[in-house]
Amino acid sequence: MASERTTTETFSSHDERLHIREFVETDRDTLREIYLSSRRSTFTWLAANLFQFDDFDRQTSGELILVATLGEQTIGFSASWVPERFIHHLYLKNGWTGHGYGRALLDATVERIGRPARLKCLSMNRHALKFYRREGWIESGRGVSGSGNYLEMTLPSPTEVSRDRVPR
Repeated sequence: MASERTTTETFSSHDERLHIREFVETDRDTLREIYLSSRRSTFTWLAANLFQFDDFDRQTSGELILVATLGEQTIGFSASWVPERFIHHLYLKNGWTGHGYGRALLDATVERIGRPARLKCLSMNRHALKFYRREGWIESGRGVSGSGNYLEMTLPSPTEVSRDRVPR
């Protein structure tokens, strides 16, 4: 999604080299590769040939894309449909999970799109479901896609959280 402004943010984490910024065209090939390799290694119940290098272009068209970099290395991205506060994609490069970078990217994405925010997560992606639940996301629906069953998850607005006493 074209944006009138470009932001660069540094998030306080154990690694001060982490920066999250908006997509620029020179990111495209790196993000294509992250998207392809992450899906092939995560969605092992699906045929690997279902995932193609140029899927990134089609499946993020018109979306706000945030890019996570660590030093000079791109380690992940998120893509969101802002009008519906819907996080369509959140991927880290293989080997970079478990260090707080996904949380920082998720937090930056929610900060940009607002709350309540929504996403869908395939039911068989247990690692991601555990991550989202730990971050305060709650199940708000279920469905079936060509890739399998999924849960729709919502991160309530802060007023809903305090009213329902759901930890964030």
